[in-house]
Amino acid sequence: MLFDLTKRLGVILSSVVTLVTALAVAVNEFVAQVAPELPSGWQDNAVRVGVAVVTVLGSAAAAIRRLTEVPSEERGILPK
Repeated sequence: MLFDLTKRLGVILSSVVTLVTALAVAVNEFVAQVAPELPSGWQDNAVRVGVAVVTVLGSAAAAIRRLTEVPSEERGILPK
C-alpha cells in the first residue's frame, strides 16, 4: 500500500502541469515578498510583471492539461 502511494506521488510530482503550477505559485510569492521593498513607482511594475508571468504559466498549465491526448486506458494517477 505504501509503495502504491509513493508511485502515485511520483507520478503527480513529475507531471509538467504540477511543475508549471508550482512555478507560478513561486513567482507569485516572490513578487508578493519583493514588491513592498522596492522604491515607489517600481512596485507597480513588479506586480504587473509578476501577474503577467503567473498568467502565462497558468495558461500554459491549462493548455497542457486540456490539449495533451491521453488514451483512455492510461487515464488516472497510475497508468495501467
